[in-house]
Amino acid sequence: MRIREAKPWNVFSSVEPRAFEPGARAALLQLGYRLVPAVAGFREEAPDLRVVDTRHLGRVPKVEREPETPIVLLTGARPPSQEDPRIVGWTTRPAGLKSLYRLFQKALSMNRRVPRVATHLAARGVRADRRFTGSVLELSEGGCLFRPGEHLPANLCLNLELSLPGGRSLSLRASEQYRHLDRIGLRFLETPGESQRALAEFVSQRLACLPAVSPAPGGPG
Repeated sequence: MRIREAKPWNVFSSVEPRAFEPGARAALLQLGYRLVPAVAGFREEAPDLRVVDTRHLGRVPKVEREPETPIVLLTGARPPSQEDPRIVGWTTRPAGLKSLYRLFQKALSMNRRVPRVATHLAARGVRADRRFTGSVLELSEGGCLFRPGEHLPANLCLNLELSLPGGRSLSLRASEQYRHLDRIGLRFLETPGESQRALAEFVSQRLACLPAVSPAPGGPG
């Protein structure tokens, strides 16, 4: 199990500041993404993600050197024609917070095999004799991103109780998969059939309302 320490994601940037919309970089830092100039980054720890202007793709290490580091592209009016398997998506310059955040979330998803959607659902956790409240910030059929209202011990295993819009209440057994800042990634364990169907319906409805994110041609969807 991967437990993420409470520190920002390292995003190595091969992008000029003017290629971002005003305030986008500062907002990303507040959300837990630290943009590091790629040249300076080589002297630090390895990147979690690279954001690259298509005009500077030659600066990116070859796939043999960094096979698992995802890449987000910033491009002009035309879609890029790159076939690098590490590219998860692209957006046009100047890049805004909304499009970058969706792409960064997609790129840094942890072993996720099913889609997830953003939410803000009140939830309650039960662990042994202890009860605590919090919020579910993202939800999928297989798990969620949970922000508890208090510090909780590592290697968490709990019963998570939440209500979906429309009044459907769920009680789900879950285990911790990773941590980042004040958020905990949870995986659901042995979800009952009715709860599984309710989650699938909720996620499908939310996905149908989302605007599309431009995928990288030939890359993963």
